[in-house]
Amino acid sequence: MNKKALTSFVIIENLAYWEGGLNATILGEYLGIAPANARKYINDYQRRYEGNLVYNGAHPEKLYEPQTNFVCHVISGNWPDYIQFLSTYKASALNSSALDLGPYPLQTVDPSVFRHINFAIRTRKALTVMYHSKSRPDGRIRIIHPHALASSGLRWHCRAFDSDTSEFRDFNLSRIGRIIRNETSSVDPAMDSKWVSYVTLQLGPNTQLSPLFQEVVKRDYGFTTDLCVRVREAMVPYFMQFHNISTSVDADNPDEKPLMLINLNDVRHCLLRYDFN
Repeated sequence: MNKKALTSFVIIENLAYWEGGLNATILGEYLGIAPANARKYINDYQRRYEGNLVYNGAHPEKLYEPQTNFVCHVISGNWPDYIQFLSTYKASALNSSALDLGPYPLQTVDPSVFRHINFAIRTRKALTVMYHSKSRPDGRIRIIHPHALASSGLRWHCRAFDSDTSEFRDFNLSRIGRIIRNETSSVDPAMDSKWVSYVTLQLGPNTQLSPLFQEVVKRDYGFTTDLCVRVREAMVPYFMQFHNISTSVDADNPDEKPLMLINLNDVRHCLLRYDFN
């Protein structure tokens, strides 16, 4: 399957599975092509995944609708992935005026700085940078060895070995003021144990909530018993902050933190110190 066909199939399945159907006009709007050309992709999809879509000529919009036994072949069918789909195609969606994806990160990143960061990750370079932090708002020179990018949900960081502390840490992209020079790095990214290692977070409703509302919380997050999420060790603090997860039900307000971390003792080492600047 070529890239163009895959893109069209992803759109077809998202529209069918989540929105109840599509037609050539709708698909053409997403792809930026004429309805006649879009119809070809619908026909190709039907031939490849026979029985997944059925044409409903009685529908006011004459839609190709998902069968009751519809199977996702090119998408996950998960809600977060559909939200990502909406974010990508919002400008093309016919009903974009009826869609608001909510708050977005206000962080700004200097593209001239990011180009160097991206290059360093691709080619394994060390960068001498001017870095601004709470302890040194005026900035100080740091030598970092970037190997990955990570989002906290609100900010983007580069994961890098810090020559000053001889540790892998997170550096806020917005706080890198300028790049002074680059040189070859001898640091192996595989040595970043917190990046390459994963832990499982076992989550459940905050036990300070009423039993009935605990069931509502389970419904919110789509689980019936406990929810287990696999997360990089380095990303655990960000995950906990972003989802407002309680680590102390006695001290935290359950209305503010309706989810709690059940296996705190198993992952406490991930929360002892935040490796960010």
